This record gives sequence, structure tokens and C-alpha cells, in this order.
Amino acid sequence: SLAYCFSFGALIFAGPLQQYLGQGIAAALICSAATGLVSAFKSGFPLSISGPEGNTAALLAAMTIALSPALAAQPDGGALYLGLAALGVAGLVTAIALYLLGHYRMGRLARFIPYPVLAGFQAASGWIMAAGAIRMSTSVPMKLSTVAAFADSGPAAMLAVTAVWAIVLWQVTTRIRPFLALPAALAIAAVAADIAFRLLDTAGHPIG
Repeated sequence: SLAYCFSFGALIFAGPLQQYLGQGIAAALICSAATGLVSAFKSGFPLSISGPEGNTAALLAAMTIALSPALAAQPDGGALYLGLAALGVAGLVTAIALYLLGHYRMGRLARFIPYPVLAGFQAASGWIMAAGAIRMSTSVPMKLSTVAAFADSGPAAMLAVTAVWAIVLWQVTTRIRPFLALPAALAIAAVAADIAFRLLDTAGHPIG
């Protein structure tokens, strides 16, 4: 959950909200802890555990992207408040919907959702997460009009590093089962990246 809060917080707090990334990650950590405690103490399943979820983060990221014009037009601090309000409303609507589904025993209706709809939802969520990761690492949005920008040395290098790091994380989480594998890998990568950027900056090759 700690690792996902950092990555999903960065995915959601992009564009006009990027300057409030610290507050976004703090909000993700607080919400994860609160929902985890509620789920553990109030769920009907004794071993129930809740935490950040990729599909939900992708939808919330799509929402903040759609709100980008309104967020960019806000005065100082207004974008943060509007973004948090939108996330709060999304959470409240989700909570009400889940409560009604549980109260009226309508969870079994999910089996009537066609498989193409589920597949489309999963594919769209994966695309949003992949495009968001590329945008965060290269500062170039994934659009047809910006494809040529990835040929530049800076975005191309960052895109290559992102692809290699995704493969490394995949292998680490597949081959190493302990729950500390992912947080440890992220911590090591953060330290290594910071050292590399400092060395490049000292050598006269700043990475912007």
C-alpha cells in the first residue's frame, strides 16, 4: 500500500495538480490507512485487507485530466481544493453505491456484465496507467501530435529508463515473494536515480 500510494498519487496529481504532489501522496496515505482500518474492523470477512487499487487510480487520473482546464484556471491553491473536492465526491459516490449493492444483495448482478465490457474496462485502465507513467517520466503527453517529441534525446532516454524499470519491477515482483520486495526496489531506485541525476548535473548534462 505504501508503494502504491506514492505511484498512484503521482499518477492522479499530474498536470495542474503536479505542484501539489506532496499533498496528494499524503492524502493517499491517510485514505489508505483509514479504509484499511475500517475494512479490517468492520468487514464480514475476518481476513479482509483493503488498499489502493490500480483500476480505481486510473479512473481518478482520467477524471483529473478531464478537469485540467478548470484546475488550471483556479487561483493560487484553488486547484488543490478543487482536485481534493472532486476526489472526495468520487469517493462518496463510490461508498454510497457499494453500500446500496451490499444492503440490497445486488452483488450477484456483476455476473451479468458482458465479458467485452470487462475486457474494455481493463484495457482502458491499463492504457491510462501506462500513458500516465510515460507522461510522468518524460513530461510528454501520449498524443498523436506529440509522438515526434519522443525522438528527442531527453524524452527518449527517460522512456528507455521507464521501460527497463518496468521490466525490472515485473521480474522482482514475480520472482521474489516477500512483501518488502516492491518497497525495497522502489527505495533503491529512488536513491540510485537521485545519485545519477546529481552526477549528470555535476558533469554539465542537466536533465530537466
